[in-house]
Amino acid sequence: NACGLATPDGSAAMLVSLALVALGKVKAWNSAVVLGLESAAENINHERVVLHALEADPEQWSKLAPSFGRLPAQWRDLIKAGFSSDFLLGQFGQMENVAASLLPLAKLMGQSSDGFDGRRAANFYLLMQVLWITGQMPTGKINLVLWRTFKHSIDTLARLGRESPQRVYDEVLREKAMGLRLAFDDG
Repeated sequence: NACGLATPDGSAAMLVSLALVALGKVKAWNSAVVLGLESAAENINHERVVLHALEADPEQWSKLAPSFGRLPAQWRDLIKAGFSSDFLLGQFGQMENVAASLLPLAKLMGQSSDGFDGRRAANFYLLMQVLWITGQMPTGKINLVLWRTFKHSIDTLARLGRESPQRVYDEVLREKAMGLRLAFDDG
């Protein structure tokens, strides 16, 4: 499949990535890790905090995130690549960001070397975000309206690589404007 979840290692990697996001939201752990970050602004993105911890001292994986350390290297690399994209699907779906936020995700999708598939990494990362948000819902389920928003966003993002991030973003804005019966001029 497009994410690699059909394998036991892929499924384990998804569960580990979800656990890492949760770990990044634990204030005491997060505060200790943030001390090593160059900017307090990086603390806003919990995935960035986790990435910093995992890259700062790989020998500490056994203490910080033992399940991450036990994953095969290709899955650790895939998780770190997704976390480093600084892309938040929820913000994109609600148009809380700008076209420039698509640049790192487009770059990730274009990477391919030594068995690393950037498009697969991006798909994995986007699905992980949908699962994370779903887990935050009071019922543990995602409603149909929200799922359609995410599905549309993911389908739109699939055009990155074939179209520029600016064009993809403008198309999303155009569709939102049409849905609200507003005029849209991308010029």
